[in-house]
Amino acid sequence: MAKSNVISLPPVAETTLKERIRKYAEVWISSGSKTAAYEAAGYASVSSANAWNFHKQHHELITKEAAMYLSGSVPLALKTLNDIMTNGKSETARTKCALEVLDRSGLDKTTKIQIGNDEPTDASALKAQLAALLKANPELATEE
Repeated sequence: MAKSNVISLPPVAETTLKERIRKYAEVWISSGSKTAAYEAAGYASVSSANAWNFHKQHHELITKEAAMYLSGSVPLALKTLNDIMTNGKSETARTKCALEVLDRSGLDKTTKIQIGNDEPTDASALKAQLAALLKANPELATEE
């Protein structure tokens, strides 16, 4: 049986582990290196497999920490999009930024896909569909 080169991580108190994961995520984002992040988090890296093992073991928490770390850049990203949208030299870049801003604010274009034919087939079906719509949306009913 082949001997694994991954050493077991020492048991760490939960608060210390959270701090290590936070530091790991910060260094991993800035350097792109799992090994550098692993060492910055306070672990001795005998091989890169240790860092990969740590990352795999704590992937979900590392991803959450990375998202929290990156969320601090949101105001700058929005300012950059707004600046390009307003002052960009390229019409294409200005348009793309405008669409991104609209998309992120929930005002993106929507696509309606209809499957099947739900058109009424006769006058009585049309009346029934109209009655159901008016019942569901009474504000649409008008007095004549």
